[in-house]
Formats: sequence, C-alpha cells, structure tokens
Amino acid sequence: MEDLLFLHYDGQCPWHLWMKEQVEEAAWELGYNVEIVDLTRNPEVAERYRVFFPFLTIIQGEIRTPGPVPARELVRMAREGLEASKTVSKPLKPQGRAQTISPLTPENVCDTCRLCNYDTDESRGAKRKWAGRVNEATRDEVVGFISYEGDEPVAAVEVVPSTLVPYPLPEKQPTTAFITCVYSREGDALDYRGQVLEHLISLLPTMGYEKVQVMSGRRTPYPNGPVPLFVLHGFEEVAEVGDAILSLGREEIVLMGRDLTTS
Repeated sequence: MEDLLFLHYDGQCPWHLWMKEQVEEAAWELGYNVEIVDLTRNPEVAERYRVFFPFLTIIQGEIRTPGPVPARELVRMAREGLEASKTVSKPLKPQGRAQTISPLTPENVCDTCRLCNYDTDESRGAKRKWAGRVNEATRDEVVGFISYEGDEPVAAVEVVPSTLVPYPLPEKQPTTAFITCVYSREGDALDYRGQVLEHLISLLPTMGYEKVQVMSGRRTPYPNGPVPLFVLHGFEEVAEVGDAILSLGREEIVLMGRDLTTS
C-alpha cells in the first residue's frame, strides 16, 4: 500500500490537476511514496477503495479526503492524524432562474471551469478532453446543460450513462443516467442548480433514459447536494455508500435516484 494514493476520474473535475500537484508536494515533504491512478482506466481500483468522487486522496490507507486540500494540510493530516465531527446542515439558498439554458457540449464545456473557480489553460484542456471522450463513447455531443445570466455561466449539470462511470454503483444500466456534477456559481445569493436539474430531468426520457442517479452529501454540497436539494426534485435515497472527511467535517455520501418512467 502506498503512503499517499491519489485517485481521479479522468478530467471530469479539472481541480484534480491542482490536487495532483498538492499530493506530489506533500509526498516530497513527507518522504512518502505516492501513486496516482486514473480510475477511468482502472475501475477495479475504484471498487477496491469504494471511490464515488471525482478525486480522492488516501493517506496511509486510513484518511480519505475527496476535496481540494493544500499540501500543507495533507502533511498535517499525515503527521497528526485527523478527527472530524459530523458536518452541519445549512438552509438551502433561494432558487434562482437564469436567463438562458444551453446544451453543454465539448465546444462550451470550458465555461464550467469559470463556474468552479479553476479556469486555466490546463483545466480547460482537461475538461474539453473529458467531454470529447464522453462524446466519442456515446456519439452524443450533449454532456449536460449550462445556464447563463448574460454571458456569465451561473449553473451547470453534467450527465453520462451510468455504464461510463468508474464508480462501483450498485447497478449500471445504459438506461440509467448518472449526474457527474451539478453546481451553481459561488458567491451568488441565489442557487441556480434547481433550474438546470429540472431542465435535464424533463429531457432525459427523450434521450432514452429511464432513471437518473447522483452522489450527494447528506448535509453539504460535496460531491453534489445536499440531499434535501435532490428530494425537492423528486429523488429518493437509494443507498448510503460511505463517508469522507471534508474541510467542514465528516460527511455521509448518499446515492440518490429518480424513476423517470413515472410522473
């Protein structure tokens, strides 16, 4: 077992590029061995380590943290250990309605990097390549939807067939859509995720899907969520798949699902 293990789902989340640098810097300072694995090519590794996140850092086989963590914090965790209390629920923001919603394709997918505050040449390149590989596998340019206020993106939702996801889901069917990410621009008083979720759900049956699933934090927005957001849009809890340590504390990760064949 490696001292530091960094696992990522291709370029789906461009933050994995920054996190890879942090892991390598921490490993150098600690004198640790480090292994980096792209789960797309190694789904058996995702199953072995129960990975349900765009990226995950595992320290000495014990501490599992899926968020962007600076190298200095990884070093501290490795040297001091980590005890985290449960995360705390916060009220959902009021829901907003953006001016326009557009299909998310390899041509405009780089706009999502502006949403998640990691907008570099490298992040845009990784995101475009990921969308292109999904496009090639599905022969469908659309990988989700993105909403705009004027020229500014305010929310996006990404979706792929569950059969393409490297995560060890309870079942994978070509007729089950999997939401890889749904997020709203930070700092806004309104939450625009509900609008793109509604838009996606209304169109998924026309794309041949019968179900849709998503990973959600029970009380926080990581990796998507929190759970009450999806409950508002007709999702139900399928299974609790594990937990993870975030900057906000220890969070339970829940697989949420919605049947698209019933009204």
